[in-house]
Amino acid sequence: METFGTRLRALRTARGLTQQALAGTACSRAYVSTVEADRAVPSSDLLEHFAATLGLTVAELRTGPVPDASHDRALRLARAWLRPHGATFVGGTFWDVCGQAQQALEAGRWAEADQLFTTAARLPDAVPQYATARRVGCLTAAGEPEYAAHLGEGALAGLPAHPDPDWVVWLCAALQEPYRALGSAAQAEALRGRALLLVQPGPEPGAAAAMLIAHGAPERALALLVRWPLLRLLAPPPVDEIAALTGEARALAGAGRYPEAIELLERACAAALSPPPGARPPHAG
Repeated sequence: METFGTRLRALRTARGLTQQALAGTACSRAYVSTVEADRAVPSSDLLEHFAATLGLTVAELRTGPVPDASHDRALRLARAWLRPHGATFVGGTFWDVCGQAQQALEAGRWAEADQLFTTAARLPDAVPQYATARRVGCLTAAGEPEYAAHLGEGALAGLPAHPDPDWVVWLCAALQEPYRALGSAAQAEALRGRALLLVQPGPEPGAAAAMLIAHGAPERALALLVRWPLLRLLAPPPVDEIAALTGEARALAGAGRYPEAIELLERACAAALSPPPGARPPHAG
């Protein structure tokens, strides 16, 4: 059953916000975590702060937002990302063009994918850091790791003083590829460690996204799907553990116990993105 805490968490993650970003100066990150775990009830002032940060009214925050055109577009895009082969991305929005680029990438058309991500980065609703991170992968696959590293490092150096953590994670994850191709394993591992310090893992996308769509959260499903190609670069999945968790999640979903199934999928992804036991992520300056 959905609670206020689970709703708040879903709304926050659907917008790509960290707990610290939601807290702002109104409270601590730890307090947001406590509210999301349903161990605290926020004051009316804090409810207004959360609602304003999420772009909702207090009433919508309490009961869930009413689906609108933006919700419908997220639903269409999430369904298309779940079916990349043969799916049609129409329109000129950022995620539409990124979807076209993803299709080209999966077909091995590196130059076409790179051009589409370049085009996407120039659109009014662009998230240029995501497009640049994906370009780094395209260029590396096309045999241009030197240029890929130059492009990614330039984007990383150009971030503002307090960037969105996702931007750092995307760029650091993507930059591992050209450095490994260039034989700079130490630099690649330093970037991986920097990303792991910030990463906010989510479930492996396919089954989890389908469940989120079915339960009226296409924005969160889309956020999972577009982030996964970069987040999965941070560590190879421990196959046995992932298989056990996802198998149990499928059984729970089949029994209609969706919140528990999603929680297991999130645990599976957290295991996939964690460094090996005993390893300490290196710090990067």
